[in-house]
Amino acid sequence: MILKAIRDLIAEQPWAVRLGAFDFGDGTLRPSVHLTDPPPDSAGSPLITVMQDGGTEDSPSASRGEVGILMSVEIKVWGDQLDSDKSLRNLAQDIHDLFLRGDGKRFNAEDWTVNNTSTSVPKKLTEQGEFPGFSISLNLDATKERN
Repeated sequence: MILKAIRDLIAEQPWAVRLGAFDFGDGTLRPSVHLTDPPPDSAGSPLITVMQDGGTEDSPSASRGEVGILMSVEIKVWGDQLDSDKSLRNLAQDIHDLFLRGDGKRFNAEDWTVNNTSTSVPKKLTEQGEFPGFSISLNLDATKERN
């Protein structure tokens, strides 16, 4: 549910119109932000993938009545061979800024509250002749009430 909230947060940003469009099965075209890597072959370009990177750890910020986790997420921005590095880098920077100081610094994911996020600067993923891409590492601290 936290990954889905990250996907939805990215997809609702004004700059998400620069992403390719994709029909997730309901007949509506939405920004191409996926929770699978690799994304579907028919995904529009440029696109974003959001994946958990490793497991979770207990969060030291959880209070007595809460459960807390520390989680790492990898967000990748992919283009096709016709996309420029500059346009993809700009999208990756928009994601970085969203989680560094925008709405992504603190957000809700159903019963979880993401209290703090930190991000790496976008890192180029591409080798000569491959599809261009950038990666952002996102670390977050989330809590929810203990059941």
